[in-house]
Amino acid sequence: MRENCWSFLLARIFTFLSTFHSPPVPPATSLNSTLLILGNEEVLLATCTAAASRPAAQLRWITGALEKNLRETTSVTELDNGTTTTVSSLFGVPRREISGHEVQCVVSSSALAEEHREAFTLQVFFPPMNVTIVETSDDTLECVSDGNPEPSVRWTRSDKTLPESDFRVDGGKLTFLRCASDLKGFYQCEVSNPYGQQSQQFYWTVCSGSNPAPWILFGFSFFLNVIGAVWYLYKSGYITRYSGVLRVPTDSNSPDRVRFAMLSCIFMSPSLKGNSGFLTPGPYL
Repeated sequence: MRENCWSFLLARIFTFLSTFHSPPVPPATSLNSTLLILGNEEVLLATCTAAASRPAAQLRWITGALEKNLRETTSVTELDNGTTTTVSSLFGVPRREISGHEVQCVVSSSALAEEHREAFTLQVFFPPMNVTIVETSDDTLECVSDGNPEPSVRWTRSDKTLPESDFRVDGGKLTFLRCASDLKGFYQCEVSNPYGQQSQQFYWTVCSGSNPAPWILFGFSFFLNVIGAVWYLYKSGYITRYSGVLRVPTDSNSPDRVRFAMLSCIFMSPSLKGNSGFLTPGPYL
């Protein structure tokens, strides 16, 4: 028993003297980050290691604005050859707020001429969410969503294909190359990335102002009514051929007076009164 105690004591003394007289050894540094998926539980974010150094290296984290959201732990292991390995781990909750922030592991040791820094950017991955379809113009729909990595977009129409002659797809944008009633219906955008997928529907009608036929018909009908009214006034003697003066029937009970009042509603509006040159009111109007 006494011999074992002396052997252990001599081994410890030898290790101490070897360490004291051995030259310093700079640490081998490395930084390993963890794949982060959106969640509400604390997980390991990254591990910084300073291996096989003499003397032991010191590790610290620079986290900037995330200082209050993250925590760190450090462990030191002595190796049989007299060197030391120091490991520091960084923990936090993988929320979207921390994604995109840079953190640094700083390694310092008397065996290093200067501090060594290992940096990386936190990336929190999550499936597509907040999918919406926006009508950006009369003939274009855009599918908008959040996701990391950026989701891909696929446009479909209920039970029908999207022929290139009728549509143009540019990323999340769907453009209608023609505006016709046969294109009315539900259109769906499907967004996906490696962590999930979502979809949204939109009912598209017809491009605003894309069918001018009703307006042309209305304009033509209005034009014919104006010509007919002017012709009636002229034939009835209310408009002289050259003077362009309206003559109002003096008898208030006369049917002509009633017809004239109805026609005056059309021609005596502020936008027409005194501008046309051929409907100038007579002295009795």
